[in-house]
Amino acid sequence: MTNFRRLVTLLPLPFVFLACETNEVTETIVFDGDYAALFAQLDHSDLTVVGGAVGSGLEVKVTSWGTAIATDKAQDRLDGNSYTATAEGEVVSLNSRSTENRAGVDFDVRSPEFLSLDVAIASGHAHLEYLEGTHLVTASSVRGEGLIGEIDAYAESGDNVIAIWPYENARIRIETWSGDNVLTLPYGLDYDLTIVGDPEYAMDIQDLGFDVAYASGAAYVAQRGAATIRVEVFTSGGDTTIYAD
Repeated sequence: MTNFRRLVTLLPLPFVFLACETNEVTETIVFDGDYAALFAQLDHSDLTVVGGAVGSGLEVKVTSWGTAIATDKAQDRLDGNSYTATAEGEVVSLNSRSTENRAGVDFDVRSPEFLSLDVAIASGHAHLEYLEGTHLVTASSVRGEGLIGEIDAYAESGDNVIAIWPYENARIRIETWSGDNVLTLPYGLDYDLTIVGDPEYAMDIQDLGFDVAYASGAAYVAQRGAATIRVEVFTSGGDTTIYAD
């Protein structure tokens, strides 16, 4: 009987690190005058809007970019981007389109404090700061800080992290499909709160001065005073947290 032994020699192979190349072009567009609202219909884009940064008008910095492991391919992806930034009446409108993956058009907006938003981003993130108005936002994730007014925010694949001081009869609605909801509200206002959380994730609700509150599983309802501020939180695939400020 013959025994066979197979000898395998492992030889070290060289590691190849491929550096990505990013080609980009930037443009700053200034809209003079007074504007009440910003409308944005965006494709592969991140949008940042900071209120109180200018006295009047809007400043829009546009960055169009493409990324690849070769400069020529990065340029091809950059060339597949298009965008428009226009103003009509009291509304500034932003639009973008990207025909390639790993490419996009990002917008950085500086505005007065008073500005309402109507934003839909197919793939990208929205970040809002120090704005007062009514905001309707759909994006991969939504972050808002120092907001005043009302908001309807839908995060399709990430988190909502919102801090807002509501109007007296405001409606606050935030929803996630696959992420956390984190909402910070001032203590002691007249809330009508409804929360539907995800039973497989955590829920932490701080007291906002409620007169009555009731919890059952992943559902939570509470009211205070005249209950004129309607707050709705719907969470799927993440934690739900309500902070009292």
